[in-house]
Amino acid sequence: MPHLMVYRQMSDCSNMLPVVLSEDKSQILSYPHPKDVQMADSVLLYPVVLDSGYFLDRIGITVHTAYLNINLAEYNKREYPFSMDEMLSMVQVKAPFSELWDCGVRGNISLEALNEMIRSNSLCSRCKKLIP
Repeated sequence: MPHLMVYRQMSDCSNMLPVVLSEDKSQILSYPHPKDVQMADSVLLYPVVLDSGYFLDRIGITVHTAYLNINLAEYNKREYPFSMDEMLSMVQVKAPFSELWDCGVRGNISLEALNEMIRSNSLCSRCKKLIP
């Protein structure tokens, strides 16, 4: 089951396409298909804005996530993904997170509960800090 990933960014990448890099950041290991960045009702899977500058991931980020220099709306219009070499050359932000928290399996915590944990500085009570 996918996990709830809550994060803060060094700079705003919230509309950009995330990909997962290898640990040494030399290869792309995972990326969404252009049609996988939207829900069935054509709503793009931008992260959910939470309190205090935090975001809730809806695509599938990890500690090795980087962002390409293309936004989700542009990428979603493509019929096919870029080649791996093209994507690697499009990496714009290799270390985007100032904080990254794994809050367990989706559905176990509501958005209001996440925001309350953020407001009370208690993410650490239910979530595992992955970065820094």
